[in-house]
Amino acid sequence: CGIMFSSDVTARGMDFPNVTHVIQVGCPKQKDDYIHRIGRTARGDKEGQGWLLVPTVEKREIRNKLSDLPLKQDESLQAANVDMTQPAQLPAQVATILSEIGEALQQVDEDSKNAAFLAYLGVYSMLPKQTLVDSMNQLAKYGWGMEEPPSIPSGLAQRLGLSRLSGVRVASSSFRGGDRGQGRGGSQRYPSRGGGGGGGYGNREGRNFDRSDSERGGSGYDRSEGSFSGRQRSFGSREQRPRAD
Repeated sequence: CGIMFSSDVTARGMDFPNVTHVIQVGCPKQKDDYIHRIGRTARGDKEGQGWLLVPTVEKREIRNKLSDLPLKQDESLQAANVDMTQPAQLPAQVATILSEIGEALQQVDEDSKNAAFLAYLGVYSMLPKQTLVDSMNQLAKYGWGMEEPPSIPSGLAQRLGLSRLSGVRVASSSFRGGDRGQGRGGSQRYPSRGGGGGGGYGNREGRNFDRSDSERGGSGYDRSEGSFSGRQRSFGSREQRPRAD
């Protein structure tokens, strides 16, 4: 068995034997892309499953592009419906998943997060501009654990029409993704385990996620109780949680 991560380069003209699942992330550019992607499974006389994971902000695009396809929204993925900005009692399995995601995100260097932030501004340019800014800021803060959203180069902000919007941080000089990481408890690209980053999965003191924090009165997850305590930040707020269709 195996798992293959791929772009649309394998969506047409490629036949992989016994593909049981095709999981698409994000709304395809057009309906044909969706159909060709999902066609890698259930070939011949075999069966297969197709899943589409999209953030809430893409729901309108899904309706516009894929409205005539037999998609059915799935509500069984509990982790997709969690708003971690609020203290909550969670099933142990869900809390474990979110904990592991948070720990993984702590290892992603700030340059990569900054670059992804800027890329998403283009990917979701079809959204109302203030909605775009608000959604991306929530992702950076609650999803990626950043203290503040990345700066946008002034030229790019002007081209996208974002300069005067609320919540936009415009860089006055050339963009350097890792500058803010210096002097916050670690190297520029890889902050140390004990410093920097007061956002997602960390508590107020900026510590990385610690499963024992809840026992000390901080914010954290206690596996034995399956709960989050304190003002725990979110991997996807209500505006960012992924859906499976």
